[in-house]
Amino acid sequence: MSPIAFLPGWQGDESLYSWCARFHQVCGNGSARRTSSVLFGGEHAVRERDAPMQLRHFVDATHGALGSVESILRTRTATGLYWPFLHPRRREQIRRYFDSTAGSGWVTRIGMPASALAVRELRYCNECVVEDVSRIGIPRWRLAHQISCAHVCLDHENPLRTLKLRASTWLLPPEAKAAIGRTEEATWSPAAGRILQRLAHLAWKCIGVEAIELDLVRAAVLHRLREDGIASWQFPVDGVRLARWFRGTDLASAIREAHSSPARLADGLWVHALLRRRREEHPVLWLMLWCAIHPEYSLDALTSGFLAPAACPVIWDERGQGCLWSTPRFALPPNVMDLILRHDSLKSAARVLGISIVTLRRHLELEGCHGGEFFAEARASQRRHDALEVIRQYVAQHPGCSRTAVHHDCKTAVAWLSRNSKDDLARLLATIPERRPRQLDLLR
Repeated sequence: MSPIAFLPGWQGDESLYSWCARFHQVCGNGSARRTSSVLFGGEHAVRERDAPMQLRHFVDATHGALGSVESILRTRTATGLYWPFLHPRRREQIRRYFDSTAGSGWVTRIGMPASALAVRELRYCNECVVEDVSRIGIPRWRLAHQISCAHVCLDHENPLRTLKLRASTWLLPPEAKAAIGRTEEATWSPAAGRILQRLAHLAWKCIGVEAIELDLVRAAVLHRLREDGIASWQFPVDGVRLARWFRGTDLASAIREAHSSPARLADGLWVHALLRRRREEHPVLWLMLWCAIHPEYSLDALTSGFLAPAACPVIWDERGQGCLWSTPRFALPPNVMDLILRHDSLKSAARVLGISIVTLRRHLELEGCHGGEFFAEARASQRRHDALEVIRQYVAQHPGCSRTAVHHDCKTAVAWLSRNSKDDLARLLATIPERRPRQLDLLR
């Protein structure tokens, strides 16, 4: 790969698209496709304005000076807002695609189109553009303006202008109305602006965060709703009542007045489904719900409470019942854990606990597993200890035994450790000396 002669650095919180547009203008590439080929190895990368698929090519072309694929996705594109809300398994699946240059784009893989909040336009603040031209001589697109539900400039409290492009090209914020495309400026009351700024501030603080404990957030939300009398403490939680409450909040009024992209969510019909874990990877819903139930919080308290929610002494589920456990998974009281594990099936454990098997299975499913997985995970530590102890006792009773004899006479223990704890098995077998000389390498 031919080196890039001039490699600009990041300017503050600018987005990846902004850096590419500056590179396109500074380096004098007349064709947007030519710039796309140089940076991403494909002519059509300019069409994916937020996060082109060929990020591995971009990292290689810039020799990693601008960051890794993951750091660019999380801190320089609007997809960074979705990252901390993903299930841990989904994050690991996406990491496996970091070296890929084919297939569906990052926006699709992370699930942004499913939320109907994928990036379709570019937003900027006039005062920010003037400051950038004065300070660095060129305007930029700030990432804080491009993420979902950001419609107010955090620095100047101005409504953001929206640029709807008519063509796929690398374009910087317009300094005049002669820009390619058309611009729209939203207007709303100062009160609505302050509320929307709180929402934008919370969204911006989520950029770069590795993970958010949604179980704790859900528990804190339910506890607050019930303390305020919005939701009842009895089964079931009324979805119609929750929707009616949200429609009357200041946040719902503000997003209706702003006619912003989340305006269709002002009906509040999604609140009950979100608390029932049906749309839990939708970041904007969580941000809106948190801002709605804490209108009195300062910006710092609003942010810290969401990113690090305090665990309530009593965790309540959506049925209004006290949970036996919350995160981390299977943090049961010792007596309840021992009682369940002493039984061979969930049915017998539920009978002793005095609850139905359906209720016990539902609680396990809310924790993201099934009955068999629960027993396997809860008993894994003891099973590992027992398997290692079987091998140690065999070695003690047969001094001078070979590793082959251990594999032959301790098949069950070795097989389980091979599947679940390979490192422990390797360290234990390493203590047994080799009884067979190694083969010599053949000489040519």
